[in-house]
Amino acid sequence: MKKILIINNHEDTMSLIKRFLQKNKFEAEYVYRAEGADVIEKVKEYEPDLVILEGSIGPEGELCQRI
Repeated sequence: MKKILIINNHEDTMSLIKRFLQKNKFEAEYVYRAEGADVIEKVKEYEPDLVILEGSIGPEGELCQRI
């Protein structure tokens, strides 16, 4: 089963995406209201196959590059 990590500051959006992914046989986890270091730690811990990252988290593009 593919693992997907959702990183978003909108709990309703994350919940909706997580339910959709689980319904379609993906393992999904999310990080809510996280900062850069917390997100990096969760990525290392969870080892996802895919990260869905809200663009407004952290400095422009920096978090995405670090992941």
